[in-house]
Amino acid sequence: MKNKILSIVVCTAMVLSLTACGKSENPPANQPETSSSSTVSTPNNSKPTSTSTSAASGTPDVSSVTDASSAPAGTPDTSSTPEAHKEVDWSTVPYTDEFDFVVRYSEGGDYLNEFSGAVLSDYLGKEKVINIPPTVGGQKVVSVSIRGNKDITDINIPEGVSKIDSRAFENCTSLESVTIPDSVTEIENKAFSGCSSLTSVNIPGGVGKVGDGAFSGCTSLASINLPDSLAVIDKNAFENCTSLASIDIPDSVTKIDNNAFRECTSLKSITIPGSVTTIGDGWGYVFSGCTSLTSVTILDGVTYISAYAFENCTSLTSVTIPGSVTSIDGGAFENCTSLTNITLPDSMTFIGKAFEGCPNIKVNYKGKEYDYDHLARLQTDINSF
Repeated sequence: MKNKILSIVVCTAMVLSLTACGKSENPPANQPETSSSSTVSTPNNSKPTSTSTSAASGTPDVSSVTDASSAPAGTPDTSSTPEAHKEVDWSTVPYTDEFDFVVRYSEGGDYLNEFSGAVLSDYLGKEKVINIPPTVGGQKVVSVSIRGNKDITDINIPEGVSKIDSRAFENCTSLESVTIPDSVTEIENKAFSGCSSLTSVNIPGGVGKVGDGAFSGCTSLASINLPDSLAVIDKNAFENCTSLASIDIPDSVTKIDNNAFRECTSLKSITIPGSVTTIGDGWGYVFSGCTSLTSVTILDGVTYISAYAFENCTSLTSVTIPGSVTSIDGGAFENCTSLTNITLPDSMTFIGKAFEGCPNIKVNYKGKEYDYDHLARLQTDINSF
């Protein structure tokens, strides 16, 4: 009898033990596991934030989640950003359909801009025509950058912006029109590079420099107005603007740098003012590959034509070189296959192999005519003095 009772007690204990194990291995369907994660929706279309969930209550643990109610989608994490470089207080900048930019303050002299104010970047909206506000959160807008945007077609920059920063609109391939205010004094490197739909640009008076590659690859650009304030056309400024048929270079320009108009295959004529002392520098390629160029007029004041400056201008038939020119570097007119006559001034002191690949050329210098087969003699006659 005692053995029967003992067996019953042991069996009961085993059943209770197995039941307890089963409960610990199979939580209820509505009880989340401790190690699982869930996604919490945040305001203003912010990126979802991953948070841990309490196994005891099923309530999301938000102790480590940053409040997103004051920041729109795409706002960068500034937890490690120096205080002077943090984003604007978004509570002062409503996130609306009309205002869809990430904004940063610019402390004068910091890495964002040399002028204090608001810097707009990373356009988040869907509008194609953008009117930039003159002020944001009580700060004057001093800079705009929407590089790589493929949707915007028109943008109006407000008065007060003083320069178009480097790569500000680079590769905005749908951009057709831009309004640049009179307050702008400089268009920096690659500002509009690769804007392949841009058809015309009016550069306001006050701009002194068009930067390196500022409009390079703007293949639809057919018209551009250069102001009388312009002093420098930097290297590659209008390179590969294949629709540009004409351009007037004002007398204020003192420097046309290397590759400035290279591969402008629709350009038909050019006049270089006497205020420009050198056409490029070293291996210049300034107008290289302008295959539609027929006429080049160089005004008195220019002293030097760089190497390959007019190389591969295969339609070029007329070149006027003034008495101020003293040096023409090698390859300057190489492969200008339509060029048949050119007169060099008596002022010449150096010439390289400037007319290689010009089989029909006749060069007049100091009353003598040199054909293609006697260009070496021409070099000797000029360079010996």
